[in-house]
This record gives sequence, structure tokens and C-alpha cells, in this order.
Amino acid sequence: MKTFNNLIKDQRGMTGLETAIILIAFVTVAAVFSYAVLSAGLFSAERGKETIYAGLQEAKSNLEICGSVMATSTDSTNVAKVIFTIKNAIAGTPIDMTACDGTSTAVNKCVISLTTSSDYLNNVKWTRTAVGTNDADTLLEPGEMFEISVNMSDLGDNMTLSENLTANKIFSLQVKPALGSTITVQRTLPAAIGAVMDLDLGTSFGGGGSSGGSTGGGTTSLAFAGTTLQCISFAGHGSVWDVYFSVENTGTTAINMTRNSGCTVDVIIDGGNTYSNMNFFCDNNPLDPGATGAIDMVFNAGELLPGDTFTVNLTPLGGSTLPITCTVPDPITGSPFYLTPQ
Repeated sequence: MKTFNNLIKDQRGMTGLETAIILIAFVTVAAVFSYAVLSAGLFSAERGKETIYAGLQEAKSNLEICGSVMATSTDSTNVAKVIFTIKNAIAGTPIDMTACDGTSTAVNKCVISLTTSSDYLNNVKWTRTAVGTNDADTLLEPGEMFEISVNMSDLGDNMTLSENLTANKIFSLQVKPALGSTITVQRTLPAAIGAVMDLDLGTSFGGGGSSGGSTGGGTTSLAFAGTTLQCISFAGHGSVWDVYFSVENTGTTAINMTRNSGCTVDVIIDGGNTYSNMNFFCDNNPLDPGATGAIDMVFNAGELLPGDTFTVNLTPLGGSTLPITCTVPDPITGSPFYLTPQ
């Protein structure tokens, strides 16, 4: 009986203080864990915002070409300068366009590299000219445009081209700003090098050198523009299919470059046939004074053969005949190939 009473009186258990201590411990651990999770979340969110803002900054600092890429020449043979205009792609962050002076101590942040079939120059000299509205600093800001010019004869210290840029050559300029993506300007030069060339349209304006004779003809006058004729052969190189060359209007009146009604093309092959009033096409009609136009002539198979010397007589209405004489190589080893007038 005594033992039973002792069991009833033994009421050992957890007191309220112990319970409170355990509860406080749980709350403290949960608070610390929550703070750690919340801090990590805030840090991740902040890093995400920084990444987004950096991406926006990069996107808002892009350049784009505005208008055509132009080239100039002083001798109708080699390109002297390549000129193009740039602006901000969107209304974004100003871009530092401090020009490269071509020295080893240049401080330009925008680098322009030049690639040709023979050369790669990684930081060529270039100049900057503000076009239109500007605030006279070196930053390209929204609403501003800069004209960039690369002089092929002055590319900077120890930088020269092993081969000049001439007719039909391909070149590439890469514009690499300190912030933003690179833009690539790749163009092919026209078959006739003129004083001014629109490389987007493939057109030369004026300045074509005279070769193979030129006309007098008063106010109606044509001259050969460029240095070569471009030819394409038939498969197997058995004969010439296409002849392409440029002429310049050196007179004072526009010339109708339409067959029969404005201009006549005759082809005389030495010791062979004469093809009178041949069909041809001019890509610039009418041909205004000082302008150049590309003439395209097509022959039938077997008409113009390897080894033939031929003369193209181009006669504008009311003007004198422009003769252009060339010899087809024998054998023809490739297509296209180029002929130099005699």
C-alpha cells in the first residue's frame, strides 16, 4: 500500500520554464535561418538587377552605320579613303569615340581593325568628324552622328598594306567600342575605281581615268572609266560570254545609253567577224555629265575566242566613237578574268 501511494505522489515532468527555454531556442534558430535565407534572397535579387542593368547598358551602347559606306580615289586605280557615318543604335549611353592617332601611345577607346585579302591590321589610324547637331566633345550621344574616315596611305605607325585596295577587292573594317557590340563593315569595290564611290550601290562617280582613247565630240563625250574590263567565260573556258566595263560622261549633256535610240556598240575582232549594233545594258541611264555607268555585253558561244584581239566601239548619239581594244588570253585559265585596254 505504501509503495502504491508513493507511485501516486511521484508526479515528475516538464516545468513551464523548461518549455519556455525550448520554445525560445526554436524561435531563435528559426529567426537566424530566416535571416540567412532572406539575406541570400536579397543578395540574389540584387545581383539579378545588376545583371539586367549591365545588359541594358550594353544594349544601349551599340553603334550602327548610318547611310552608305563611301570610298574615294585620287588616281582612279587605288582607294585613298573609306568613309562611313555612325550613330547610337538607340537613345542610350554616350560612347567614347576618341580618335586613334596611329601612334603606340594612342588613347582611343574605340578600336578599328582592317582586313584585306593580304593583311590584318588590328588598330589602324582613323579620324572623326561631327556631322549635324553635336556638342563638340568626343562622346557619341543620342541624336549625334560622327563621320569616320580611314586613310589607306596613313594607317598609323608601322602599319601599311602589302597590296593596295583596287577594283573588285574585298575589305572589312571592324569597329570595336569599349562598351557595346562590334560592328563589321565589309564591302566589295566596284569594277571601275572613281573619284567617289558608293560601296553600298557599287557605283562610281567621276574621276575615271581615260584608257584606250577618249572622245572629243563637243558636248557629247565618253571616256573609259577604270583600268580593266571584267570578263566571264563559258563553262570550260572555250570562249568569252560576258564583258563588263565602265564609262564616264565627260561632256556637258546627259547621254541616252539605250541601244539604237541613244548609243551604238560595235565589236570588231581582228581577222574575224564584226558584230554591229550589239545588244548591251547600261546601269545608269541617262548618263549625266560627270557620272559613270557600267556597260554589260553578252556574246554567244564561239564568237569571242581565246587569243582574239577585239575592239569595242562605243558611239553616243551626236558624239565621237570611244574605242577600247583588248586581247583575250590564250588559254583562259579562270573566270572571271580581267583585260587591260591597249
